[in-house]
Amino acid sequence: MTRKAIPNTCDSCQNEVPTNEMSYTAQFSQKQPYGQGKKGEFVSSTNKADFCKKCFLKICEGNFTVKWKHMKQQADKTWLEVEQIT
Repeated sequence: MTRKAIPNTCDSCQNEVPTNEMSYTAQFSQKQPYGQGKKGEFVSSTNKADFCKKCFLKICEGNFTVKWKHMKQQADKTWLEVEQIT
């Protein structure tokens, strides 16, 4: 018996992510006020946020530009960067 598919929800707009469109995921790290962080330490999320295409493009309207990289899994299960996509 197969499990019923659970629809993916955008963590920004709370709408269901269309299965026929590209979707995106992001992991977050905290950024301390300048000079107040502890050297050699940082805090990041263990879970990731899912975004529909519409919300992702809204993020990219601002000052943020994505620098993509294409990764490929090797025979030894390590990941190798194939190319950077701009």
